[in-house]
Amino acid sequence: MDGVVSLGCGSKEIATQAYVLMLVSLNDSWKMSLGYFLINGITAEQSANIIKTCLKKCATVEIDVVCLTFDGCTSNLATANILGCNLDEPADLKTTFTHPSTGQPVAIILYPCHMVKLIRDTLESKQQLIDHTGQSVQWRYIEELKKVQDNLGLHFANKLNERHLKFRNNMSVKLATQLLSNSVAKAIQLCEEVLNIPEFNDSAATFNFIKIMNDLFEVLNAFARF
Repeated sequence: MDGVVSLGCGSKEIATQAYVLMLVSLNDSWKMSLGYFLINGITAEQSANIIKTCLKKCATVEIDVVCLTFDGCTSNLATANILGCNLDEPADLKTTFTHPSTGQPVAIILYPCHMVKLIRDTLESKQQLIDHTGQSVQWRYIEELKKVQDNLGLHFANKLNERHLKFRNNMSVKLATQLLSNSVAKAIQLCEEVLNIPEFNDSAATFNFIKIMNDLFEVLNAFARF
């Protein structure tokens, strides 16, 4: 079905997306749609205004909104900054903004399932990242781990296979979390520290990075599902 943009008045532009606001209970097992707009792109300013209006309407019926969750795309980060957060400076993060009606802080949570895929995609695309100590985190160690396991005909208690490395046509969250997992991190550590495989020399930074990503996802995903 085709339809026109519903954000604004009198538009004849064909909509390509739906901007949806969903209310999810923190202390019970229910959720409901609060509203949606058919759009063909939306600015950060428009998004921020819609969110403020939604928060005000929720406050009028005594719904206490304590957290706002969305994907980590650039426009959403810009929206958060307009609302009053600061997500641009890691050394000076501000992850809450003031509720327009109640004055209480509202937290921003970047949806963990989307963020873990973005991290995996970035590492694969760039091949190398530099951590806070100046050490190199490299995608090639994950590729080397798969080669070692294929040659031995066994897995070091992880699920790494071809689908995890060639994921572009399969954006399953499970593939990202299984790759950035404790089991993969420990397998890389095993190859360097116990098996002394030359291809894994200086892989400690990669092991630590994967372990941190695993732990962060577990904590944030548990909160997002609370």
